[in-house]
Amino acid sequence: MQLAVASTDLERARIALDAHWLSGLDDDQVQAVQEMQQNASSGQPTCPACGSPFSPQVGRCPDCGLNLV
Repeated sequence: MQLAVASTDLERARIALDAHWLSGLDDDQVQAVQEMQQNASSGQPTCPACGSPFSPQVGRCPDCGLNLV
């Protein structure tokens, strides 16, 4: 999917898309996303599936193989 928005509307579009995406998740999935975001902001993200630390540049958990992109 591609979406074209004016540069002045970029942040509002991102917020709207994030809200729409989160509305399709169940409570456990939302909690996992929030935990992953908190861990990412602390400098060392962890996999929401197995809890192993990973490098955001890799895109996959090195332990369980979960796609993190």
